[in-house]
Amino acid sequence: MIYAFIIWLIREYRKTANKKEFISLVSAKIFRRITVVMPFILLVLFLLLGIATSAQTRRHKYEISRGDRVIGTMLFSETKSGGVTRLNLVSEVNTGFILPITGEGKEEAVYQNGLLVKSAIMRRQNGKEKMNKHMTIDSGRYLVRSGESQTIHTCYPISYNMLALYAKEPVTVSEVFSDRFGRMIPIRRAGQHRYKIELPDGSYNYYSYVNGVLEKVEVHQRLYTATIQIIK
Repeated sequence: MIYAFIIWLIREYRKTANKKEFISLVSAKIFRRITVVMPFILLVLFLLLGIATSAQTRRHKYEISRGDRVIGTMLFSETKSGGVTRLNLVSEVNTGFILPITGEGKEEAVYQNGLLVKSAIMRRQNGKEKMNKHMTIDSGRYLVRSGESQTIHTCYPISYNMLALYAKEPVTVSEVFSDRFGRMIPIRRAGQHRYKIELPDGSYNYYSYVNGVLEKVEVHQRLYTATIQIIK
């Protein structure tokens, strides 16, 4: 591009009688080209700005506690752009006991016009991978990849999975899809804006909402209980 510009300058210089005329001619031509191209540049900038401003992102931070001790954090985000909604959850846990256990988790869900089209769940404990599942929609079914294996879920369509509990109160939802267990699980009312979900492994959780926002999760496992509380 620079080489072509130099060639163009040389040609224009040969057309002029002196340096002053050359500068005047080149300046006028450059100005005319800029005025022609500028509307297109502005249009592209406005389109990019419109795309950027149309995306709406909501974030919440949670603390994970056992008793009076904070043992971890969770960061949730929801981004909406057009008909696509992206949910993400990142968690870190460190028990800090005599035999400390560190855990990391990542979850993702992508909805298009209310339909789950993609999800993923990853869990690591003490640096070792414990779970890594990816699910994608495929012609009226869901393909699930876990390691080198692949299975098919026929529970189609899915409009509400476990990660969606952090984004929307299940006021009119009767069941939720668990990526971990690969099945639909009933949602039971346990009070005003409070819901109970019993998992296949015998554990259960309570989810409490305030003004449609998930405020607290009470986790009941076989060996421990924990609380996930919103802090901002």
